[in-house]
Amino acid sequence: MNAVFEPKAMTASFVVTWKGRIIAERYGGGVNKDTPLESWSMGKSVSGTLI
Repeated sequence: MNAVFEPKAMTASFVVTWKGRIIAERYGGGVNKDTPLESWSMGKSVSGTLI
């Protein structure tokens, strides 16, 4: 999971789910589970997949 937190990636958070449950989560500096984050086009892709 460390690879997604390289400075070039600009990752704020990373969450892994399995069978509907969160099994791992990690947050970048200054971010926690309550921090609102923008999803941009990712939100559209996830919503479209679910629908």
